[in-house]
Amino acid sequence: MERVVIALYDSVAGEFGVPASSVNEQTAVREFQVLVQNMPVMVATDNELYLIGSYDTKNGVITSCEHKLLARGVDFLGSSK
Repeated sequence: MERVVIALYDSVAGEFGVPASSVNEQTAVREFQVLVQNMPVMVATDNELYLIGSYDTKNGVITSCEHKLLARGVDFLGSSK
């Protein structure tokens, strides 16, 4: 199975966090939305979710890709869904 590899970019720190994986881009965005809604507003606005690669669970290979912005923390502020 092919999973997406994602990472949060913190604009205050000026760097990406530790990579994680998710089933697909949509589930990654949903997980990010839940995370953001539980952050203080000032921290949430500093974070963006990026697709940075893929992970093949069958052979254990991680492949990088051109970074793709999936969501910004500010997009989910005030959203309950």
